[in-house]
Amino acid sequence: MELSEKIRILRQQRGLTFEEIGDYVGVSKATVLKWESGKIQNMRRDKIVKLAEILRVSPAELLGYPEDNFSSHSTFIISPHERSVIEAYRAHPALRSAVDRMLEVALPSPEDEANAQTVAAVVEAVRGIKEEGVLTK
Repeated sequence: MELSEKIRILRQQRGLTFEEIGDYVGVSKATVLKWESGKIQNMRRDKIVKLAEILRVSPAELLGYPEDNFSSHSTFIISPHERSVIEAYRAHPALRSAVDRMLEVALPSPEDEANAQTVAAVVEAVRGIKEEGVLTK
């Protein structure tokens, strides 16, 4: 896949505008459009790094290189599904303590424990409603 196509796809998946990317990277929205159209193919390294940050991928991944060629932890590769789980975890801070508790990855504080129990109760209630056929998705 060409870099221009990858930029377009990732921008659309993230729901970002040309202007939002340009503002973050420090270029005009016209420049972002030129990256996507392939009119500009040689990008400065600092712009690649900033673009990768806002698109939430590594610079290596953005450029189409295998991630493990650039990682000092090449034996620890994250699948696309695992990446989406991590992004969801980060996007929903209210659920983190419940997830941590279910996976037994952290010792929650008493306050976290109470929050996790509340979230768990809500999740169970939603599951019950779904099983009754009220919710379909």
